[in-house]
Amino acid sequence: MKIVAHFTTLALLGAATSAHAQQAARVAAGETSRPPAQAAGAVVAPEIADAPQVQHYPPPMVRLKLLGFGLLISGAAWGAAFGSAVNWPTVPGAAQLKIPVVGPWIALGKSGCASDEPGCSGATIGVRGAMYVLDGIAQVAGLALITEAIVMKTESSPGKRASAFPALRWRGVEVSAVPVTSPTMKGIGLVGTF
Repeated sequence: MKIVAHFTTLALLGAATSAHAQQAARVAAGETSRPPAQAAGAVVAPEIADAPQVQHYPPPMVRLKLLGFGLLISGAAWGAAFGSAVNWPTVPGAAQLKIPVVGPWIALGKSGCASDEPGCSGATIGVRGAMYVLDGIAQVAGLALITEAIVMKTESSPGKRASAFPALRWRGVEVSAVPVTSPTMKGIGLVGTF
């Protein structure tokens, strides 16, 4: 019974290889017409087109880069706001700029002219408000990148294996046992990469 199953499998594989070879020969010859079965209106199983690409997740190193970039953006924006609050403490809302992320938005609501600022006008308040908004957006964007780095899915890339058999790996060295057969002997050999 096993012999019949093996011959059936070989026959199916041979037929599939023959069909692919005939199709390749037609394409190479420049034939673009349909096979006679399709032209007569017979139902033919659709050919499998290129397999769709499987979506992979980024490698784990992307998580660290994204986290670092988010910390850099948020830290730089908050540092600029903190420096402004320290250098100009009499400006309304300056104390709130020391608060990370929400500080610029609170300071925007309290913006105005300082009592010791005689040349203050609506333009000064408008520019100051625009700077608060830009600083607040930068801090929120950095926080969003940090959040993305924490919750994102990553996929570790499997190392290249020397064989399909179980292997021992240690510090970049991989050793696995594989069967060895020849007309005069049979045994087990070791294959490795380093």
